[in-house]
Amino acid sequence: MSIAAHSRTAGDTGAKARLPMLAPPLAALLYPFALKGFNASVTRIPDVGAGTFALSWLSAAVYLALAFAVPLIAMLAATSWCSTSPTT
Repeated sequence: MSIAAHSRTAGDTGAKARLPMLAPPLAALLYPFALKGFNASVTRIPDVGAGTFALSWLSAAVYLALAFAVPLIAMLAATSWCSTSPTT
């Protein structure tokens, strides 16, 4: 079995064709900020009043979802850029 990379740009090498290739690196750059935001939201939960209690939990859930989305984006990008084909 060999792994063959293929291009979805159909010969176009412009900036618009390269835009989907920027998603994984940008997600990786934002990953530490998602973790820091989650940590800040979780540590703020015991200190907040009743009015902002739900908002702190909601922001913690959003930051955690963003943190889990980064490996998912990387995996989806890797599988969309490569395909496997049997060797003949």
